[in-house]
Amino acid sequence: MSVVIAEGPMQLGGHEATSNVPDRYQGACKLIDNSEDKVMTVLPNKDEAFSAASYAITPDGGYCSVVVEAARESEITHPGWQE
Repeated sequence: MSVVIAEGPMQLGGHEATSNVPDRYQGACKLIDNSEDKVMTVLPNKDEAFSAASYAITPDGGYCSVVVEAARESEITHPGWQE
């Protein structure tokens, strides 16, 4: 079940950041661009991934709707969302 993390204003397209990660999950997370079904980044934890997802759907972030999913620790590409 997807949970909405953030929503952009309808005037800017109404993009959404959603999560498929379980509430108690503590591991690495990947951020996926829904328009291309492409992994954008893999971060060490859910908090970093949620921050990145919320930023990604803003005009400065430049992406449409994104989704956060669980990933393996070996897939981590960045230590934090601002890196």
